[in-house]
Amino acid sequence: MSTSIETLEFNNHEGEALWSQFSRTDDAQGTLVFFHGFPGSSDYIVSQRMKDFSRNSYNVLRLDFSGSGRSKGKFENKTMTKEAKEVITAFEFATKLTPNLPVSLVGHSTGAIDVALSFSHFPSTLLEQIHSVILLGGVSDLKKGISYDFSE
Repeated sequence: MSTSIETLEFNNHEGEALWSQFSRTDDAQGTLVFFHGFPGSSDYIVSQRMKDFSRNSYNVLRLDFSGSGRSKGKFENKTMTKEAKEVITAFEFATKLTPNLPVSLVGHSTGAIDVALSFSHFPSTLLEQIHSVILLGGVSDLKKGISYDFSE
């Protein structure tokens, strides 16, 4: 089994370049698209662990939401609605990278909320193409969860 890693950029719905890293394995059973939490990036430990899946027959696309990490955009312009729309853009990008493989969405923490919220924006033709959805460590109480990142 051979794995290659490439750095790629694609634009979100507002034309901002989103930085991503794509780990491709030659015997892939599917593709996972990973979405990080707030205020993180695709460099923290959970994102890094996603690389392990490429050693287990899955392609992995991980990206920085706009205004985070190496992606363009301003941090102060981040909204969950904007990130939910970026989930759709990333899904479309992944399906073009691996057109004959099932594509699954994986969200961690706020990324899990973004994935869940994206379903209100997904065109029905794309919804039918999602193989599976995995939500890791999503915050169940948003009022309490917001206190993890912000003071009074």
